[in-house]
Amino acid sequence: MRATLLEEPSLEFASGSRHQDPRFGIAQYGPVDLESPSAPRAITIGLIADQQGLSNLQEWLESCRDPIAPKSTDRPGLWPEFPGFASTRGFQSELVFDPRLQRPIAKRSIKELEALKPAARADRAADIYLRELETLVQEGRPDVVICQIPDALEDIDTPPVVVADGPSETGAVGHAEENRPVAFHDLLKARAMKLRVPLQLIRAGTYDPSKVRKQKRRTWKRRGRQDDATIAWNFFTALYYKAGGTPWRMVRAASDLEVCFVGVSFFRTPNSDTPATSFAQIYNQRGDGVVVRGGPAQRSTRDRQLHLSREDAYEALKQALMAYRAEHRHLPARIIVHKTSVFDAEEHEGMSKAAEDLGLDCCELVWITNPTTRLFRDGYHPPRRGTLLEVAPDHGVLYTRGSVEWYGTYPGMYVPKPIALRASHIERRLSDVAQEVMALTKMNWNSTRFDGRLPVSMRTARHVADIIKHLPANAPVEPMYAYYM
Repeated sequence: MRATLLEEPSLEFASGSRHQDPRFGIAQYGPVDLESPSAPRAITIGLIADQQGLSNLQEWLESCRDPIAPKSTDRPGLWPEFPGFASTRGFQSELVFDPRLQRPIAKRSIKELEALKPAARADRAADIYLRELETLVQEGRPDVVICQIPDALEDIDTPPVVVADGPSETGAVGHAEENRPVAFHDLLKARAMKLRVPLQLIRAGTYDPSKVRKQKRRTWKRRGRQDDATIAWNFFTALYYKAGGTPWRMVRAASDLEVCFVGVSFFRTPNSDTPATSFAQIYNQRGDGVVVRGGPAQRSTRDRQLHLSREDAYEALKQALMAYRAEHRHLPARIIVHKTSVFDAEEHEGMSKAAEDLGLDCCELVWITNPTTRLFRDGYHPPRRGTLLEVAPDHGVLYTRGSVEWYGTYPGMYVPKPIALRASHIERRLSDVAQEVMALTKMNWNSTRFDGRLPVSMRTARHVADIIKHLPANAPVEPMYAYYM
């Protein structure tokens, strides 16, 4: 048993520059694809909202061309200034607005939603927005469409309450749920996927503090809201990626093999008791994601976990790698598969065989769980991010959240929980696998804070599962991750 502190991974930005914090890297050097001819220099924006929302939303987007002051100067590493979204700074891109690509939601449609029972609102709202989206796409081809969530959905289209902190059938650690309502976000993205236009959803309270709703129980108090600079950082990073840009990438040594990471998860279709279905998310070191729907999974009588048969495991990984090759024109040399439940013998054999048949040099299998082990540190602060306890050569406990030296504090509200790394098959040291997981926690385009708990291969499992389960069984699955986030 050995405890070590891993080095905070750096990320790569324009001209090969490196920095550990995505926000400082973008502000100082620019996005990693800055010198690429395919980088989005101008992003054509479509807008869908009610009439007032259209003007207010565009006004906010245009105001973000200028720098936004940080929340506080006490901890500049935690709350940096947003440099502005303009062609001369930051992402070095600009937004383009066209009145033809702006569709107002009629007042009568909003009143129609308000008259419906909560269970029916999200479904009807998705139909209303989809109709406007289809008309907008006929007028032109925006790079990204920003949709403002209607007020009628504010109280029901909220994130679920976590009732357990273990692996769920969807494959997301820490996201087991009960009675989660169907979300407008999920339905709209599933139904709009056929249009092949990335969507960015936003609430009015995101850019207008006066629109933040009050809490349900403490009705005298408004819900929490991030500071303006952090909101802009997260929003425009996601927007840049959805428009085809690459904000940053993992650092890769010249001697390293080409590698990709696969996250395997399970989900059930709504109102169905049929066996769960699997899907895989594939990421390379640039953060480019590919989504593939796999075959059915069955619950094992031995460990009560969902597993794939040998044949389905083989086909799922083979399909994922074929989708990767179709997107990137080549196969990786090494593949690392992440899952939140143990790899049984059939899954191990099927995936290893798929990698072997396609000529890959290495196929590593690692499952990520919630450990019962906790570490304590002298003093007030929790363990530092990057603390690794190697229990055995194939089993370790890793703090991906914790005190961060760059931030000068632990930025969380609750005691940080580590993750457990259990290797079914690895050909490297466990510390090398853990260092890679640390880097993958920084590849989340929805957040520019670099202390995410889960690697991107597993973090996005909940998002993709919640959308893909609303697609018909025979419907094609859009492989690009930008359509799901």
